[in-house]
Amino acid sequence: MCEGAKGHGVLLLGVACMMLSANTKADDKVPVHSTESCQLTSEGLKQTASTIRDATKVPALSVAVIIRGQLAARATVGYRVIGGQRALDSDVWHIGSISKSVTATVTARLVERKVVLLSSSIGDLSPDLVSPAYPSYGRVTIRDLLSHRSGLGENPMDAQIATFYEDARPLQEQRRVLARTALSRAPGAAPGEKFLYANDNYIVLGTILESITHHSWEDLARAEVFSPLALKSAGFGAPGEGQSSKAPVGHEVNGDGVLVPVKAGRRADNPAVVGPAGTIHMSLEDLARFTYHNAAGENSPDGFLSPATYRLFHAGIGGDSALGWFTQEWRGHRLLTNTGSNGYWYAMVVAAPTEQLAIAAASNVDPDAGGQRAVAELVSATMLAALQGECPSQR
Repeated sequence: MCEGAKGHGVLLLGVACMMLSANTKADDKVPVHSTESCQLTSEGLKQTASTIRDATKVPALSVAVIIRGQLAARATVGYRVIGGQRALDSDVWHIGSISKSVTATVTARLVERKVVLLSSSIGDLSPDLVSPAYPSYGRVTIRDLLSHRSGLGENPMDAQIATFYEDARPLQEQRRVLARTALSRAPGAAPGEKFLYANDNYIVLGTILESITHHSWEDLARAEVFSPLALKSAGFGAPGEGQSSKAPVGHEVNGDGVLVPVKAGRRADNPAVVGPAGTIHMSLEDLARFTYHNAAGENSPDGFLSPATYRLFHAGIGGDSALGWFTQEWRGHRLLTNTGSNGYWYAMVVAAPTEQLAIAAASNVDPDAGGQRAVAELVSATMLAALQGECPSQR
């Protein structure tokens, strides 16, 4: 339903919606290797991941699962970079638009402390961002931005975003410029009227949070999420630096149809100005831990957010969107989901609050070059084992 676009030197900011299998319906069998035991184990996941990787030809594929607070299983197969070292369970992965869930969590922490209200509007908090040509944006609330209901209906123009690679101004100043530009485009709907997925929502939101706290979005992410949840691997930008990388490197298909690693440097990721919409990397165990807090926190106080706040941010607001998350029903289970890509990676998270289950999976390749299919099939297989006790069957 909602997907970004890649092209002309600027990378895909993220994919908003997901299904548990990229190529099958939720009730279909997932085309992966059958194991003797249907219990969720690291060895079983590794066999499944290996079979999926063989079928999709992705460079690497990894998954981590936390159930009731414990790391239940994890598996990593393949290579950090084609022709390079093998990928490890401890490696870090780019998570793309799953960064929006982090930005939403920063917002939730500030809401609990009454630094900001979900009902606060752009006109109340940062009126200088609103163009006189489109004053309706002044009525857009923090809730509207979090749920993609601001009226901002498209991602920033590729050529315009690319100019920020060379921008020497302070990052917070760059974000204000980009936020003003976004709010100078004609809205696609009235505030709160309907869901229109746009990365601009989170760039504007991040800019507002920077303005009212006097801290950069990066510092807010560290102070409000990374540090209190002990996500020690979390950082910003693309991990990995070339063939000898000690972390996975993103891959794309070149003009000859050949899969190649992305060159190291600033263009291995989106410009840092779009950070609130999707520039975070971390290990999958840390990503699963972050997701687990959202799975378990609805019913069990964790000292990070109150159960009421978790439920508030997870509640669907029409369709499948919530505040920083998406909701989905799968075989009778209520799920929270998100996916992300910068065009060179693909990542997915799933939280099952009732079952206190969290899954994080990723591949280091363009989603259209097998990354999306591989990750979705691996998550589907993991869900079948963890929630249904079913063995994925080979077709």
